[in-house]
Amino acid sequence: MMVLEMAIKSCLFLIAGAILLKAAAHDLATRTVPNIYPYGLLLIALAHHWLLRADVFPYLAGLLIAVPFLAAFYMGKLGGADAKMVIALSLFLGLEGGLLAIMAALLLAAIREAARKKGENESPGYAFVPYLLFGYAIAAVPAMINAAFKLKG
Repeated sequence: MMVLEMAIKSCLFLIAGAILLKAAAHDLATRTVPNIYPYGLLLIALAHHWLLRADVFPYLAGLLIAVPFLAAFYMGKLGGADAKMVIALSLFLGLEGGLLAIMAALLLAAIREAARKKGENESPGYAFVPYLLFGYAIAAVPAMINAAFKLKG
């Protein structure tokens, strides 16, 4: 991997992280996520594939991750914005990175739900995008380390 490619990839990962951070803050504050955030993340995914001329198949395979989330959305168990963020994140990270991010997000969400006390005022829903941000951070670090080693070797 050339130095320029590494710089582009790093910038795209930082921009994607910033989009997720802003979306997570909005989700925590309002329990909604405007469409600009998943669409922005989708644009970053497209830029990633176009600028780095990445093979798109592993990234399109990442859409398999979104299938259970789309089913949860259609059953009324998950918000549409959450499903769109999962789709955009899966396209950006691909199958391997997307699985790591989603597993980390779901693990943290499960821990949070298990830790919640019985009888606590239950809100009608909870913000899922902050968990996606956590999962993205877990998945982005190995991806960037892998890219750095490719740069050296």
